[in-house]
Amino acid sequence: MAVSGERIYSTLKTIAFTRPAGTQTEREAAGVISNEVRALGFVPQLEPFEIDEAEAVGELKVLAPYEKTYFVPAFKHAKSTPVEGVTAEFLYCDDASEANFKELQGKLCLFNNLTCDVKKLAELGVLGMLQMDGKATDKPEEVDLYQAEFRKEETRELLPAFTISGRDALELVKRGATKVWFRLKNHSYKAQSQNVVVTVPGTELPEEIIAIGAHYDSVPVGQGACDNGAGAAILLELLRAFTENGPRRTLRFIWFGAEEIGLFGSKAYLAEHEAELKNYRLMINVDVGGSIMGRNFVRATAEESVVHYIEFLAKEVGYIADVKQGLMGSDSTPFADKKVPAVGFGRGEASALQFCHSRHDTMDYISAKALGDTAAFVLLFVERMCAARIFPIPPTIPDNIVKRVDEMLGK
Repeated sequence: MAVSGERIYSTLKTIAFTRPAGTQTEREAAGVISNEVRALGFVPQLEPFEIDEAEAVGELKVLAPYEKTYFVPAFKHAKSTPVEGVTAEFLYCDDASEANFKELQGKLCLFNNLTCDVKKLAELGVLGMLQMDGKATDKPEEVDLYQAEFRKEETRELLPAFTISGRDALELVKRGATKVWFRLKNHSYKAQSQNVVVTVPGTELPEEIIAIGAHYDSVPVGQGACDNGAGAAILLELLRAFTENGPRRTLRFIWFGAEEIGLFGSKAYLAEHEAELKNYRLMINVDVGGSIMGRNFVRATAEESVVHYIEFLAKEVGYIADVKQGLMGSDSTPFADKKVPAVGFGRGEASALQFCHSRHDTMDYISAKALGDTAAFVLLFVERMCAARIFPIPPTIPDNIVKRVDEMLGK
């Protein structure tokens, strides 16, 4: 079956709304996907799981040598201050290194980038930290400060932490802020997300499983069209291709929830299906896509030979893409951690359209042709993998990739 970019575009419009992990709108998106699956004649399975969520509110006021209050979203899972807040010295620090460790003690510190971890900062006696987001030239009314969070258990509730706009950060430093007051209230709780799972049984080798995934949650701003409504809609088009003729190997389609807050959906799926992982031959992931201006990419979290295979396949059909061995930073990574080779497909945005994780990630910048081109190449790859007489992907993860997976997952 030929894929249709226009059909994918139409499907994408039905889930192009803000759908953060654990919210009612994420559940609504799961419902839309489930209904589309049923319309294709398949039975969706909803697999719920718990996620760590938090509500965090931050306040910051400069007390000297001038007085001004700044908007500073607090990190989720950060350490709460006393209810009366904290008064401290302010320090802008180019970076945190051993040479200036003593200067950091007892201060609220604004960093360019961190070369030491939050645990170390807490041990040094840092009272709080500020990270910058955006550029100093951004117009205030057009800035969406992304609410960061401490995702790793070992970094939670160690320090009060806030995000400040690049514009405001520059003002703090230029005006020589020396004394500040800040307050943070964090409330952590459990919420529920869900994966949507569809199994298409293999006709000849049903015991061999190929997983095909895409996350459908979004960040709390924008429509999540490129990231990753596009991938979720492409998956539905790929499923459509198997409505009449079943694949030789079993295909497991998975729409993951809660990717944006730490790959919760894929981790939950792997925990739920651990007993069958020995049967998984490959994980295929689609994350970000459809950008009118951009560049296609493929990342093989597998042996180098897989890169060459995909490069040859792309040349055969004239698909222009940046193909490399590496990680995608998405739901394919936990599969690789479980020694399941993975290949990730997507389309990165051109510099003029880098709108992911912002209010501008909308349908205005999505192309039906780009969606169709990605879907067609992924489908070709899926069909080749399903039909192979001898499965061509080595069942191993090379050491250089294992190291990068461990680093990304914080091992």
